[in-house]
Amino acid sequence: MSARKRREQLENNAFFDADSDDSLPELNIKEVDEIGFGGLSLPVARSQDGVVKLGAFHISMTGLQIEGRITQDEWWAFFDGVQKIESAIQFIIGDLASYGEDEFRISYEEIAGRTGYKRETVENYAYVARNVRQGLRNEDLSFNHHYLVASLANDNLKQEWLNTAQEHELSVRNLELAINIWKEGGDPQRVFDITDDKPSPVQSARLKMVRERTKVMKKAKSKKARKLWLTYAKEQAAEWQDLAQKIAKMEAEDA
Repeated sequence: MSARKRREQLENNAFFDADSDDSLPELNIKEVDEIGFGGLSLPVARSQDGVVKLGAFHISMTGLQIEGRITQDEWWAFFDGVQKIESAIQFIIGDLASYGEDEFRISYEEIAGRTGYKRETVENYAYVARNVRQGLRNEDLSFNHHYLVASLANDNLKQEWLNTAQEHELSVRNLELAINIWKEGGDPQRVFDITDDKPSPVQSARLKMVRERTKVMKKAKSKKARKLWLTYAKEQAAEWQDLAQKIAKMEAEDA
């Protein structure tokens, strides 16, 4: 896949789609410090023709060339390094963007202009990288799992939810559902026992309601429209109360 197509894929799938589960492929995360190309010392140089040189390995937009002779161990080490970069690319971009902003005062706009990524993509990758430090990242979970915990209040909560997602094999959608239930004061345990990768109709309906409430609250922040949203919320509450009574009556009749 060309760099341009790879970049487009990342742009189009930067974060999970609310209507589709795990829109990004599962990406294993390896810390940048662990990549190291098998411990080999690879001096880096960039020539004027756009070729990046890593020891005997010369990388360009059209592929890879190997100058001179290398050992089989060096060949495997480089292959392993490339795979690790590929699987950790979103975090690598985020970590690079964060470092560039902090150390060199390079803005996300400048990074986007130089690399071809959208500014929002660079900013979002950096946001997750900043808020989920490398010590918390779980290589068995996708980047989108980490995106979901990035806004939590502290590292302990982030670690707890990432561990929970791994332990119960929660998909991105089910992790989102569990966190939202927890934020609403409910018991997320009812989500943890899910073995099917797709949530049940009831879970989907619950998640839809959580999103709807969040949307209404955002709209209600505008004082001008607040009365209308208050009326809407009361209407919805009344309709759900009526529905609850009807279902309760059916349950009583079946008993």
